[in-house]
Amino acid sequence: MTTKDYLFNILSVRAYTEKEALKKLKSKKYPLGEIEEAIGLAKGYGYISDERYANVYALSQSDSKGTFRIKQELLEKGVDGELIKIALEQSEIDDRATCLKLVEKFLQNNQMLTKKLIEKLVRSLSYKGFSFAIIKTVFEELGVRNEEVIIDN
Repeated sequence: MTTKDYLFNILSVRAYTEKEALKKLKSKKYPLGEIEEAIGLAKGYGYISDERYANVYALSQSDSKGTFRIKQELLEKGVDGELIKIALEQSEIDDRATCLKLVEKFLQNNQMLTKKLIEKLVRSLSYKGFSFAIIKTVFEELGVRNEEVIIDN
């Protein structure tokens, strides 16, 4: 299978950033010249677009992750920081609302809130990319007392 055929085949399954496509083709030991040519062709056809990828990714992940986590994941995938910034602004992600939804879901499944459970929730939300300020605000809105959990900025 040629480099171009392989690239177009994998792009028919899911979207790739330019960096991801380059890495995938290099792992298959295709010659660098052919890789660059195939990626250039795919970009020319619009099959690879880091801008479009960032927009779609930000929207698709915004119901379960905070903007910080989404930004980090896009950077790892090789998307330019400026494209990420634009994508996050255009997607109008509301970290507070998403965090609130996740906390409410957690509270439905855990009626008895212990300090240990609250700390576990804070760690989970932090890992998902929500700032401690947002977490604290959501906890205050839901009436979780400050002495039940220590949130340091």
